[in-house]
Amino acid sequence: HPYTDIYITAPPYTIKPRSLAHVYPRFKCNSVNIFFQFLPSEDYHFECEPWNFVRSQKGIPYPKLDVYIQSLIDTYNMVALHDVIDGSDVSEDCGEKNLELTGTIDVHWIK
Repeated sequence: HPYTDIYITAPPYTIKPRSLAHVYPRFKCNSVNIFFQFLPSEDYHFECEPWNFVRSQKGIPYPKLDVYIQSLIDTYNMVALHDVIDGSDVSEDCGEKNLELTGTIDVHWIK
């Protein structure tokens, strides 16, 4: 595999109540102390399409900030939503311009 010298398999997260994070594969970059996981896009309610992602300097794809925040709103993941808002410079104005804040719950996704 071409990336085995860059990324290695890492041990899973410790099991936490009401979390499935421990069931997804976890990886570590060899050159820096960073861990990441691959999660199904269905868990975060966004389409896994190229235009919804950007890449890190190491080439790891991750969702654009507005796509990720919208998914947290749609899935009512308030803990992660608070974390991303506290950890970034997202203004209220930016949220009003880029997020769908008046929609309804997507009951088809929930099923």
